[in-house]
Order: sequence, then C-alpha cells, then structure tokens
Amino acid sequence: MERIGSILKEKRIEKGLSLEDMSKTTKLSTIQLEAIEEGNIQFFKEDLSYLSYFVRYYANALGVSYDELRDDLDDTIHAYTDSITVSQIQKQDEITTNIRNKVNPNANVKVHRAKKSRRFDFGTVGLVVLGVAIVTLFGYLAITYVVPMFGSTDPIEKPVITVPKVEEEEKPAEGSGNTGAETTPETNPNTTVTVNRTSPTEYAIAGWEQGKDVTLDFTFNATSWMQFEEDGKIMTSPASGTYPQGQTAKVTVKPSKNKKIEVQYGAFKGNTIKVNGVDLEIDPSIAPADVVLLTFTFIEGATQS
Repeated sequence: MERIGSILKEKRIEKGLSLEDMSKTTKLSTIQLEAIEEGNIQFFKEDLSYLSYFVRYYANALGVSYDELRDDLDDTIHAYTDSITVSQIQKQDEITTNIRNKVNPNANVKVHRAKKSRRFDFGTVGLVVLGVAIVTLFGYLAITYVVPMFGSTDPIEKPVITVPKVEEEEKPAEGSGNTGAETTPETNPNTTVTVNRTSPTEYAIAGWEQGKDVTLDFTFNATSWMQFEEDGKIMTSPASGTYPQGQTAKVTVKPSKNKKIEVQYGAFKGNTIKVNGVDLEIDPSIAPADVVLLTFTFIEGATQS
C-alpha cells in the first residue's frame, strides 16, 4: 500500500496539484486522499470494501493506470483481512479461557467419587404396576362406551339452508350517458422533458414543469460503487454505496433552473439510464468505461401559458 500511495503522491506533485484540488476532482475528502498517499490501510478498516474504488478514482484522476496498481492493492487488502481474522480468533480464545478459569477454577482437577451401590427399589416397581393397571382400565372403558357414541347417527336433523336469490341490478340502456360508474382520468407522468447530450458525460434537461418531479432511473448491468449529489451536496436517497448487478437506483428531482445532479460510477460498463421512463442515449466512448462522472443540468423549463 505504501508503494501505491508513493506513486500517486509523486504524480500529484509532478502535476503541481494540491490535495484540495484532487478532492474537488474525485469527490473524496482530503483526509481520505492523504491516507491513500501514506499507505494507511488501517484508516479504511470500516470501508475496506470501497478502498479499491477510492484508489481507482484517484489513479484515473491523475492519469495513472489502475491496472498497474490492482495486484499490489489486492494483495495488501487480503493480507490485512487475514491479519484481522487471526487476531480476532486469538482474542476470542483468550476470552474463552479466562471465562472458563473464572467459572470453574478447578476444571482441570479430577475428582474421584465413590460409586454408590444400587439397591432394588420395590416401592417404585409397585407404583409402575399400579399405573399400568389404571391405564388399562381407562382404555377398556373408552372402547366399551365412548367409541360407539362416535359411530352413531346424529339424532338431530340438520336444517335445510336456503340461499336467497340475488336479483341482478338493472343495466342501463345502451347509449345512455350514465354508466353507473365513475371514470378516473388517466394520469401520465411528465414525459415532456427533453434531454440533450452536450458532451460525453454532460446532459442538459429542458421542458420540465415547475412542481412536477423528474425521475432518473439508473439500472446496473455491472456491480458498481455509486455516489449521487444534488447541487454539490451528497444525497441520502439513494445512498452512496455499492449497487449489485440487476438493481435500480431512482433519483427523484424537484427541478429548478440551473439545478445540477452529479452521478459518480465506480464501474460504468454498460449500465443504463432512463429520464422519466425514456432511455437515455449513452455516448459510445464511456459505455465500457470504469470510473465515470455524469452531470445533469436543468435549463429552461416548459413555457407557462
């Protein structure tokens, strides 16, 4: 991990960039970037599954090939995970031993007890014989008197149940204006928006209406770490994290002029996007890419009458 951090730090300094500059580009905090450069894997112990995405973001932003760092990073993560597992097992063994010693300090001392001679208990045998006799008596009474009662015909004649005939409701005459049921008008989503791609990763959304939500659906054909931002602030719904293949994340936006939605992918690779249910055209240059940052800007809305 130290070698990876050293490569990235040297590249950043070579480009004349500060940690603050890289934080704006990658959306990672300066503390996270500094921990990567120092090779401090302990810093990411709570987010270890995201570490490979963070390093990939940083490497791509600096123009460093992530493939050259991948094997070294994987070995570091595996070694760190194994060390944690061994440490936890040793700690658990120590706790178990301490508890055993406190509960039973003489656990290892063998105690020899004289075996008591068994004596024949005539009282117990008598109780067993009496119990068997009682059970046999009750069985005989049940067979003789109770069982025949269940086989007899019910002496009470069951009443005949008559179901009243329900008269059909009078149907309205054909051509009548009153059909007897209210009709609910269909409500269509706001499909009047238009989306124009202004660059491979930037889109302009127009034609939206004030007060009507616009939805962006992100379907994952490849597992990807994601982060969603609205006007520079990280969104809580959908939350940042890893989304498995086949899942969909929905972003619901109350549009206003110049509002920006930024979506950061850890692995784009053929994922699809819909705006108000309409498929978005993806630029072929980013379709197979890994790290992608997409920007959606709301420009002029629909003309109000």
